[in-house]
Amino acid sequence: MTEMLPESVIKWLAEMRARGYTQQDCAEKLGVTPTGVSKMKRNGSTRQTALACAALLNDLEPYA
Repeated sequence: MTEMLPESVIKWLAEMRARGYTQQDCAEKLGVTPTGVSKMKRNGSTRQTALACAALLNDLEPYA
């Protein structure tokens, strides 16, 4: 089940780009490859990835 629609992934990437991050940077922060981010742009992503994207937008660090 897709929790983050492709349109939302594209919007998230645009918001991250506005903060100075490249798609490569976003991939590294999510722990995926740039190809993985491209697939997310086409297919959307899981709830877990959607939550990680929200955390990154809010400058949250991994829970320790």
